[in-house]
Amino acid sequence: MATIKDSIAYALDPDQRIAATAPEGPTAILAGPGAGKTHTLLGRIKVMLDSGADPSSITYLTFTSNAAEEARELGARTLAGQNITIASVTGYACAFLRDRGAKLMGYDASYTIWGDDQSQECARDLNEEKGQDDKFSIRELGQYFDWVRHKNNNYSRIPSDYRPQFNELYQAHQAAKRNQNALDLGELLPTAIMALEDYPEVRDQWVRTRSRHLFVDEFQDVNRTQLRFIELLVGRQQSITIAMDPNQAIYRWRGATKEVVEQFFLAFNKTKIYYLTQNHRSTAALTELGNALSADENLKGLTATNQIALVPSRSSAVTCTVPGSEPEKLTMIGEIIKEHLARGEAASTIAVLTNRNQTRNTIANELFTQKIPFTQLGDNRRLEEEEAQAMINMMRLALNPNDQQAFKRVAGQVYNGQRHNLNPHILAAVKLTAQEEHCTLIEAAEILHTDFENNTNAQRGLMKAIRNFRMLRNEMENPEIKVSDICTKAHQLRATEGGNKLTPSKGKDATNIITLAEAAEDDLDMPIEERIARFLEKHSIAAYPEHRNKENMNPLDHDEGVAVATIHAAKGRQWKTVLVADAYQAYMPGENKDPNRPKDQPAIEESQRLFYVASTRATDHLYYMIAETTEHRFTEFMEPIINLLEKKVAVPVGEAYRTNGSTETPSSN
Repeated sequence: MATIKDSIAYALDPDQRIAATAPEGPTAILAGPGAGKTHTLLGRIKVMLDSGADPSSITYLTFTSNAAEEARELGARTLAGQNITIASVTGYACAFLRDRGAKLMGYDASYTIWGDDQSQECARDLNEEKGQDDKFSIRELGQYFDWVRHKNNNYSRIPSDYRPQFNELYQAHQAAKRNQNALDLGELLPTAIMALEDYPEVRDQWVRTRSRHLFVDEFQDVNRTQLRFIELLVGRQQSITIAMDPNQAIYRWRGATKEVVEQFFLAFNKTKIYYLTQNHRSTAALTELGNALSADENLKGLTATNQIALVPSRSSAVTCTVPGSEPEKLTMIGEIIKEHLARGEAASTIAVLTNRNQTRNTIANELFTQKIPFTQLGDNRRLEEEEAQAMINMMRLALNPNDQQAFKRVAGQVYNGQRHNLNPHILAAVKLTAQEEHCTLIEAAEILHTDFENNTNAQRGLMKAIRNFRMLRNEMENPEIKVSDICTKAHQLRATEGGNKLTPSKGKDATNIITLAEAAEDDLDMPIEERIARFLEKHSIAAYPEHRNKENMNPLDHDEGVAVATIHAAKGRQWKTVLVADAYQAYMPGENKDPNRPKDQPAIEESQRLFYVASTRATDHLYYMIAETTEHRFTEFMEPIINLLEKKVAVPVGEAYRTNGSTETPSSN
């Protein structure tokens, strides 16, 4: 490895520099919040580039699309002009499938990707065809699919010892997707794994040219399926660098356990470990608080807990007890935020964190009532607007005329502004014709539509699907066409489609999709089908910019507002001021109502890590909020830090607030 360049040295602290310049080979970087894990990984990449590594052979993976986008933004400054790959794990699996893997596994290049809604709708259709009750199947089918994918070592084999009643439905569901040239989100990674395992020559060539040097951030979030994918991408050279904080492992429910991390160190038994011991983010008081939390026996792991704060202590860490019940607490949250805004803090530097989606929505409604700008972080956006749904489905159908879920939505009728799926009898006739004539669903509709002269709605629906498909395909014949043009055309077709009068809607989601397409890179040398597929693929994985409460689609709801977030969504982010809205024993870890039921110690420990993540998002000011008259009390996880916290009782006073000192301990509430 070449000597580190001055261009890197100035940007790294001594510990980061040691990790960045470590010899090539299996490397693990362990650090707490604010220690610069991502920054160090990018610094290590630059050292490799300065040593002559091929940029196209370097791949950086993380576990959410948001984290990947943030790494790209940081990388654009650190690695300007270098063509390295930065993606989420699922996004990278998609890139491999689109480039090589899907064809190897028997899919045409025009395959589409289903989300949970389309996948479950397909299962419902299959049950209806068999005349079966879907009450239990549809509710639990997704859980069964996850079990198959994450618990079973052989991704192509269906286990016979778990939920055998699902096997027939699962097999039919897999066959239906294959016939429709579709994959669902949950099977992207297993399909990529099977392709890499079954075609070693393809795997070896991919490793040499695309993942010769592999970097994985937030490794504590890896589950067993993802670890297998990573192992296949490493190759014989074992040039892999991981970065993680075991104390922030909060995805046990998704299969990310300490056993997976241990499995990595067994597989790469020559891994060198480097520690980052300086906190560059938080003030001294909050760093001390984080260290106290991480010193707990349940959190002790590989992470260094002896961190050093590099900025003066100007922070506050407060337990804030609000006289009254939950409504009074919500009001006080708004008043505390207003006080910080009055001091000159930007709304985007403030966050309210909660462990519950329902509470997040309630907080957003309160901020809306108090006219405080906000943005919600948490769920992936669900496209509820009719225009956005119709536009995406038209593009899916133009790409894959065998996609039954897209076809029946495009051909569906609209009554009073609400879309209804195509009549199942009509759909069955189209499917049967397509099978008998060995043609696409669109071609079958062209054969059949004249047979429904006595059924105006059916004929109109089929004609609408044919028209929209043909018009988009005609647009795609233009060699200069862009993805954003196809999005715009699909939106126009939705606005002008015949049938019943539509109820006007705001169209914000559809406009956002067009804006995303305009901002995305669009290589005109690539076939338009592939460009559309990659665009739809990207936004199937990432969904869309953070979820907005449907009731609060208003000018106060924008990206520069106060963040109202779940703790899971807050991971990897930071704000100047953080309010933890429900640091209750009943929620973290959750009180066991049944004394005869044994405690789930791993779940309790993960909940403790969740509290640790929430507590380490603040750089300057941290509030733990609780309503005095509720039956809840502050979580037991606060016990190691009680002496570090200022205890206050908040009393509303007009538009501001004041706090009175309290000698009571938080656990007394």
